[in-house]
Amino acid sequence: MSINFWDFFWATLVFFLLVSYLSLLFFVLADILRSPEMGRWVKFVWILLLIFLPFFTALAYLIAHGQAMALRSYGLHEIPDSAAASLVSNEEATAVNQIKTAKALLDDKAISQAEFQRLKESILVDLPFSTGHSAEAGSKPR
Repeated sequence: MSINFWDFFWATLVFFLLVSYLSLLFFVLADILRSPEMGRWVKFVWILLLIFLPFFTALAYLIAHGQAMALRSYGLHEIPDSAAASLVSNEEATAVNQIKTAKALLDDKAISQAEFQRLKESILVDLPFSTGHSAEAGSKPR
């Protein structure tokens, strides 16, 4: 039995498509399981559909959740405000509030731009990550 070029070509193409299809199904399944927006029952329905109608379900999932799937895979999904607030230390929150207050004074013309810059730099110097210079002055954080 000899294999000609076209038999090899079609076998290679079918193998590539099968591996691609299985990869797609596993990526969709993994995204369904790690999606924080979906409840348990919604995940259950998606998984059942993925088992019984895999191609159409994967296609529908990519259309409906493709962008969120991409953001989750790159780790760029947004952190809810409550979770972000817990990540910010009290020092940083106090510094932000002080800078907001100084900005409000600047907007009300109670202080000059130079005074605002001096206040902002003095507030930022006390933070652990700060170099002591404002970002507008061209310095980079450590």
